[in-house]
Amino acid sequence: MAARGYERLSQDSTLADDGYLLLHNGEVFSGSDWIPQDQAITPLRCRQGLLVRYPIRMKEDLLPFQNLSTEEAVSLLGTNLKNGGCTLSEPQVLDLFDQQLRLKGSFTLHSETAKRNGGDYDFDQVCVVEGDRFPRFVQDRFAYQEQKFNPKNKLQKKQSPWWNLPQVAMMARGNRIGSITDLKTSCLAAGKTDFANQLVDQLQNAIDQLKWGTEPTRS
Repeated sequence: MAARGYERLSQDSTLADDGYLLLHNGEVFSGSDWIPQDQAITPLRCRQGLLVRYPIRMKEDLLPFQNLSTEEAVSLLGTNLKNGGCTLSEPQVLDLFDQQLRLKGSFTLHSETAKRNGGDYDFDQVCVVEGDRFPRFVQDRFAYQEQKFNPKNKLQKKQSPWWNLPQVAMMARGNRIGSITDLKTSCLAAGKTDFANQLVDQLQNAIDQLKWGTEPTRS
């Protein structure tokens, strides 16, 4: 049922940076990370929601956010521009916001927030659980006290020539993503959250196995 809550964004929404670049009175101005870390710019009507980027390794990967209204975003952007020495009128700030930051099919947020669930800005597909459609689910995550932080590690990528795809596919057999996920679910069902948190690292190793050459610890 929860998957139905992703319909509006799951088809064409990508993670976007809040950076801007403009020429004003012969001078170039730029900026980024001006959005508060718990807020975002989205085309959705909901005020609150959860940003979802697959795979979901743990509850902390569901990132709570407050959806900025146009007025709030323009005010923040105008302040950031002013602090950088760029004085634009409110209509000019709104035009910059519309042209560069309120993009159709995008989810715009602070880079440090994106890192929390391994996201970056190479057109990562994301989904949203909307607070007005699933209020109890969203409020439960907002009230949850985070227990674990597991960022995405940038390792040396495992090299494989393009013509070697059949071998890569054969290597994917026996990957333990499914079995680790099942075991983690069983731990949560039994109330063993400490065991489930230990398995988060092993799940990430299994996910990265083909791309980065990591190995989950079977024990």
